[in-house]
Amino acid sequence: MGGGGSKHEDEARHQREENAKLQAEIQKLKDERQRLNDEKHDLELKSTQAENAEKEEKLQRLNEKLEQTKANQQMMENLRKTQEEKRRLEEKIKLDNFARKLEEDAKARVEKETWLRQEAEKNLEEGIPPIRYPTGDQIAETRESLGYQEGLLHIAITGCSGSGKSSLINAVRGYKNPKTGFAALTSLDTVINNISPGHLAQTGTSETTTQIQRYADPHRARRGLAWYDVPGAGTLRVRDWQYFNDQGLYIFDTIMIAVGDRITKTDVDLLFHCKRFGIPTFFVRSKADQHIRNSMDEPYDEADEDEVRTGYIRQTRTEFNSILTKVGLPHQKIYIVSKETLRLLNDGKKPKPKSIIDEEELMRDVNDALHKWSTSVPADE
Repeated sequence: MGGGGSKHEDEARHQREENAKLQAEIQKLKDERQRLNDEKHDLELKSTQAENAEKEEKLQRLNEKLEQTKANQQMMENLRKTQEEKRRLEEKIKLDNFARKLEEDAKARVEKETWLRQEAEKNLEEGIPPIRYPTGDQIAETRESLGYQEGLLHIAITGCSGSGKSSLINAVRGYKNPKTGFAALTSLDTVINNISPGHLAQTGTSETTTQIQRYADPHRARRGLAWYDVPGAGTLRVRDWQYFNDQGLYIFDTIMIAVGDRITKTDVDLLFHCKRFGIPTFFVRSKADQHIRNSMDEPYDEADEDEVRTGYIRQTRTEFNSILTKVGLPHQKIYIVSKETLRLLNDGKKPKPKSIIDEEELMRDVNDALHKWSTSVPADE
């Protein structure tokens, strides 16, 4: 009996020991599992934090980009508003300028109408008819009668009777004035065939031109130029007030006004008419050598001549500009010339240097006018 109980106790003890070992092993496994779970949790937590940090960084970048986009949009909106404000301001300035111009034009029209009315009343009191503009038919008829040709520059030389128009038109083409009974030609004629006396403008102490005469320019470089010698203004045949229209001067491309002994009201009226029709003018005081000689005392002295020449030039320019200022015309060049110096230059000869005043400048400006006119004409003309 006693031995069986001992055996039973031993088995129970052994079983307890085995159970204790098993429990210890189970606990160990639980601890390991807990450790692994804790590590897994830590890894998951770290992974989540990294992902969250990356997401946070990405979100930050998106927020920064969004803020930049908003700033750009605001900048563009500000720029648009600035441009719109600028456009409105420019439009306002344009409208203000337009309104000012309308006001100025209206004022100018009123002043012009007032002036025209006063001038018309004054003219009527003096028995002078009002200014009339030619019709289209009259312009076409005058052009045809005077041989106006498209593509050519037509220059009319006009002025008071006895101002030296015909001598001037001969000199600018390099010709001497014709002698009695025969038209004397310069050496330039030897290279030009078929020159007849009709190529020279007749000159004299009285008005020798009774109707407009047309003359070609013999110089090859000026073949596109047509000269016209116009009867003098202020004669019994042609009254001052009807001169410009009756002579058809409105058809010419350029007008050269020749002045003789003094600048007259007729010369100024011609300038007014040219301005009225928008015709460019050359204002030429001819006979310079004659005027200078007449102002000198005999016997002639070279130093005295230089002093008289300088004074004559200064006085002429001053007088001319003073007259233009008084009558309200813009200042312009007055060309002081002598026919002989002008003729020699156009004949290819060299006049004495001190005898030259404005002759070279006059011909240079005529050539420039011809060049500008030629380049402005369409090719098909």
